[in-house]
Amino acid sequence: MVAGSISWANRPASQTLTYARRTWTSTPSNSAHAVDKVAAHGLTMAEVEQTARNGAVVVANPHPRIEGSRLMIGPTDGGRIVTVVIDPTLDPTTWEVRTAWPATDAQAGHYRRHRR
Repeated sequence: MVAGSISWANRPASQTLTYARRTWTSTPSNSAHAVDKVAAHGLTMAEVEQTARNGAVVVANPHPRIEGSRLMIGPTDGGRIVTVVIDPTLDPTTWEVRTAWPATDAQAGHYRRHRR
């Protein structure tokens, strides 16, 4: 299995990022692990991609394990609000998916208040 790196136009973390394209990469350090973590929360990588494409809000991660980590909060095509942890890569327009889960009430509220 491979995990996804999602590319967007480069924007500050406090703004909604515009989905540009998806690039799937195999990164030995965490690819299968990320897919497993997403699946453990009842989500698929397809839903992660949908969240990016559907106008997610991106904010600084309040509990980062990796410097520069962000939370991407937004809806899937089915309307489910999810939170995706994304980590920066060497390419400033590409973010590595670490994990995802159904958004908490607070996270979903943040999305609703700040979506465009």
